Amino acid sequence: MAQYYGGVSIPHNTWDAFKNATMGNGYDYDMTYGNQCWDYCQELWFQYGMFLYLGGNGYAYEAWTVSKDRNLGSQFEAITNLADVKKGDCIVWSAAFAQPTGHISFADEDYDGSGYIWSVGQNQESPSATLGHPVTRDRFHVAPYFLGAFRNKEWKETPPPPPVKKKEKFPWPIAWKYWHYK
Repeated sequence: MAQYYGGVSIPHNTWDAFKNATMGNGYDYDMTYGNQCWDYCQELWFQYGMFLYLGGNGYAYEAWTVSKDRNLGSQFEAITNLADVKKGDCIVWSAAFAQPTGHISFADEDYDGSGYIWSVGQNQESPSATLGHPVTRDRFHVAPYFLGAFRNKEWKETPPPPPVKKKEKFPWPIAWKYWHYK
């Protein structure tokens, strides 16, 4: 595990590249209260020269309820339906999930309708308001707590190329073996 302070350069061309480069590390962007959930998500916004705004209370859920439009910029799009959440989307959880701050983290799977989702984020295990916790992957109940999600426009999946049809070869060895029967 490595510990980082302030904005650092992280591979981010895909969700998997970002996740793999950060898993187990600690990120304290604002150098306040250790590795909090917001700090980790802010690192992605930092990669695009952006800031992940909260609200007057500094709570994670305010990234959606107070500052959604500012946080979208031109890099992200708003996902308002839980059923539409895809792997790599930055989910904002209500205060009912974690009193009083809410939570913000990344989906590590497409939402499957179960009410639960695998999430990659900070301060998810042994949460501490003063020290935080490094990046982990955990499964959480999301259905009643979902406020919205930010989707990185660069992480949209592109459809796979159509399969290339191979030329079929005449089976000469088989034909030669049975040639005398003609």
